[in-house]
Amino acid sequence: MCLICDTSFAIQVDLLFKFRGVDRQMEEKRIMKSKDDAVYIATLGFAPQVVTLGLFAVQNRFPDQKIEKVVVIHTSLSIPKNAEAVETLRNAFHQNEFLSDYPLEFKEILVDGKPIVDIKTTAEVEATLRTIFETIRDAKLQNKSVHLNVSGGRKTMSIFAVVAAQLLFDEGDHAWHLVSDLDFMNTKALLPEKPDQIQLVPIPIIPWSDVAPVLTGLASPPPSLLSEEFYRKLYERRRQRALEIFVMNELTRNERKVLWEVVLHGGSNREIAKRLKKSPRTVEHQLQSIYRKFKRSFGVSLQGKLRRELLVREFSPIVAKMRAR
Repeated sequence: MCLICDTSFAIQVDLLFKFRGVDRQMEEKRIMKSKDDAVYIATLGFAPQVVTLGLFAVQNRFPDQKIEKVVVIHTSLSIPKNAEAVETLRNAFHQNEFLSDYPLEFKEILVDGKPIVDIKTTAEVEATLRTIFETIRDAKLQNKSVHLNVSGGRKTMSIFAVVAAQLLFDEGDHAWHLVSDLDFMNTKALLPEKPDQIQLVPIPIIPWSDVAPVLTGLASPPPSLLSEEFYRKLYERRRQRALEIFVMNELTRNERKVLWEVVLHGGSNREIAKRLKKSPRTVEHQLQSIYRKFKRSFGVSLQGKLRRELLVREFSPIVAKMRAR
């Protein structure tokens, strides 16, 4: 008996997709509901005002959101200007009426337990990315939204802060770049006299996953976050998730039966029709519908035999997963 022709199997496939979708939707809603609080994360160079001005601007933009903690990421304090910037922030968060409401935490970037002075080697880049990644991840695991200010520190730090955000952000998280009049920045004032003296420019972040990333394998990343294999697997996972959503949300149950039959057993339209107890014309119409929907969803347009080969290549992993279950 053809597996895909079995009504119970077709129902099982439908229910599996539906339950997985419902479970994930419920989990995402749970996370979003609890994310009234936030963590503000900032990279630091020699200008401590970038941290405090960014915090002021974020809180001014989101007055109803409680920022539970401020985390500042920096390189070695053996650099006098770094140490001075950190000390300035410590004093300000202790003494200033506005800033003293926020718990302050510093994270020094380490390689083999030693603070890095610069970001020049692969190990230093890896340590920078991992420190920022783990800081964001910890906030996400506590169901907090994240405001990430990448204006401070070296450009390398800002670049990999955005990479970490790309990996871990979901709805409700924000990455920012702070801009201001040069004359005002030169005053080194830690807070503005007027809100319009500073502006937050949002940095667009396209998440890797439509599911909260900390619910996936990203909660426990590989030894190297710079591994090409790591990002290739992320892409494959995202692609497969998109295909699963396509199958469940775009295709009818009868179209899914035809798709599974093509992937599992192949054959001509007439052969598929015989196995599914349909007319060849019905199978042809349903295949054409699948092709149109696939083109609309993924922008791929192929003709003739290539279309059938595309379906087999793209959906074989999904069918294999279904059969394994």
